[in-house]
Amino acid sequence: MKMAAQNNRQFHLHHLYFLAIILTHVLSSNVFIESSSTMYPFSCSDQVQSCDSYLYHISEGLSIEQIASFYSVKSSNVEPITHGLKQDYLVSVPCTCKDVNGTQGYFYDTFYGVQSGDIFANVTWALYRGQAWEVPGVERLFIAGDKISVQLVCGCVEVETKEIVTYTVQENDTLTGIAELLSAELTGIKNLNERFIRNPSLIDVGWGLFVPIEKNGIQAPKQGKQHHLAIILGTLSAVTLFSVCSLLLFLHGRNRNHKNRKEDPEVVNKAQSPTRTSLRTHFRERCNL
Repeated sequence: MKMAAQNNRQFHLHHLYFLAIILTHVLSSNVFIESSSTMYPFSCSDQVQSCDSYLYHISEGLSIEQIASFYSVKSSNVEPITHGLKQDYLVSVPCTCKDVNGTQGYFYDTFYGVQSGDIFANVTWALYRGQAWEVPGVERLFIAGDKISVQLVCGCVEVETKEIVTYTVQENDTLTGIAELLSAELTGIKNLNERFIRNPSLIDVGWGLFVPIEKNGIQAPKQGKQHHLAIILGTLSAVTLFSVCSLLLFLHGRNRNHKNRKEDPEVVNKAQSPTRTSLRTHFRERCNL
């Protein structure tokens, strides 16, 4: 009985925290971006009906366990990734070609427990950043206490070594920065998002992009670059220090020898005396002849 009460309390605290996140978004912006204008489903291929893919979760302070719960996956499917000064997450999900209310594409189904006052657009933007595909009449299904299916847009490609990340453009993002963040090629991103990217220098916050990456190829590029740069700088510093020390020792030795020669003329005379003696002997021998 006590255990049930405790679980119920944790459940309500969990959703109160989530509702606070939604309220923050409502107060900070009067407009929520609709999925129909910022996200297109990834067209299915006859050769690939399902695959593993990633959904990029923009951090709102949720724990890995909470994120896993909202995406209906295990905690081990949620990987942290550094974006600027904050930590976001990549969620690994199975992606399947299906028809969602007349729209065919690759989707992943998760489940959400509806709370009192929930609105589909607000919930899906706060949790999934517009990656949820909205079907007509979905608001009627948003009844407090019900658990509904939410279709998240994902992608599959025919190249076996590639996987797709569904990424929502954030404030101050650039196409080059997104490619660097996910260890992807810029041309690959452009090719998969031709509907959006007419001019690579112009991308809007809220756009849902499909980013092709190498399997198991996502890493922390900035940290890796910093580590690589630190090694290079350390090596250059050591070489420079060695060169400077060698030069100083050489100059010091040279100056010391020069000073000793000036201060001790007898050394110079002694060094020259054998030459002078030999010359005098040579001329005497010639005169005797």
